[in-house]
Amino acid sequence: MGTDLNTANAVMNSASELENELEFDEARRQFENAANLFVINADEASAKKAIKSSLEIREYQHAVGHNPYTLCDYASKKINNGQFNLAGVVCEQTLELIPEMAEAHHLTSIVAGFSGDLDLSASAAYRALQLAPENTKYVRQLSRVYLTQENQEKAAEIMGQEITLMRKQGELPSIQQREAIDAGVPPICFFAQNKSASEYARDVLLRYTGAHLLYPTLGTFPRDIPIATGFEILSLGGALARLHSDASPLLLKTLENFDIQNFVVLFRDPRQSILSWVRGLSSLPGELFRHHCVYFAPHLPRDFQMMREAQQFQYATQYLYGGLIEWIDGWLQVEKKLQCKGAVTFLCFEDFQQDPKSYFNKISSTYGVPLPKLEVIEREICSQDHSNFRLGQTQEWREVFSKKMQTQLTELMPKKFFERFDW
Repeated sequence: MGTDLNTANAVMNSASELENELEFDEARRQFENAANLFVINADEASAKKAIKSSLEIREYQHAVGHNPYTLCDYASKKINNGQFNLAGVVCEQTLELIPEMAEAHHLTSIVAGFSGDLDLSASAAYRALQLAPENTKYVRQLSRVYLTQENQEKAAEIMGQEITLMRKQGELPSIQQREAIDAGVPPICFFAQNKSASEYARDVLLRYTGAHLLYPTLGTFPRDIPIATGFEILSLGGALARLHSDASPLLLKTLENFDIQNFVVLFRDPRQSILSWVRGLSSLPGELFRHHCVYFAPHLPRDFQMMREAQQFQYATQYLYGGLIEWIDGWLQVEKKLQCKGAVTFLCFEDFQQDPKSYFNKISSTYGVPLPKLEVIEREICSQDHSNFRLGQTQEWREVFSKKMQTQLTELMPKKFFERFDW
């Protein structure tokens, strides 16, 4: 059985290579052969995947001869599969047939961005938006282009235009947000250090409040830019924003302008945070990693996943650890001022580990939203796939880092961190 399954996987891989080489007829036959072999070996999921790939090729071949407007559907699927070269070829083919197809230019921009051709990515994004200026998806891609070029201010400006356009078209507030507003759900906003179990907290709040998930900032780290139109939508209530924003004067002023006074800030020992961050990034699929690269300042090197782990830790220490320290210090500097103005709660990952019941009680109290008992949360939320939730350890860094690195990282931390937290 094992040998037969290996043969099926080999045929599947061969079919994918043929598809990338544009040998579509033979690739389709090989996918069908692989599907049969998977069926024989009772691997239903792989058989469905092989059949799906065969059908996609058939749809592509039909589109070429009869309906070239659907070629972009095939290119989009190949992008989602990480087959960027093939997607690029299909986009070129589409634009030869229909030069003014906005979607083909849009997909070309995405492919070029992943491939590192920033000039083509930018020109294609501009062209897509010229052809369809009301398409929010194309506006979003142009914002990402500016982000890739490390022009955060322009990226934030374009993102603001996207949110304004979505509001004009009735996409915001969403139906889900309106329903949550009617149910009395307030604006739920919390700021989280990287790898502080914030996705878990986010999912708990989303599940039990029915809030709409909103992204009212550019999303970069360690310095982020708030989008005023996004916070305006958030301030209506019925929405949740889980952000990695630093405590910049612009963010604090934005919160004040829209009267968002109740929020949570999540911290974690930066020594463990760096370790979890590196190992989490190393395990990401290639295309997802490339998507994440531009959200760090400086951008992550494209060969980061190819580095030895010791080199990755060295890079994180040199370029990102200082940003973590500044992020924590920035929020601590405004802690007393914020707590005087509203219900602001500062929590640690270690609090979550030691007493999860108290942790969620504090979150519930801050926002004034009821949450179920801890055992219900653990049963219903922990059963979900949390790819961002690795091991949940607090002292792993002591076992992994060398004594020299432990000392180096500890000495970089201000003394007030140890006074404020149990680190």
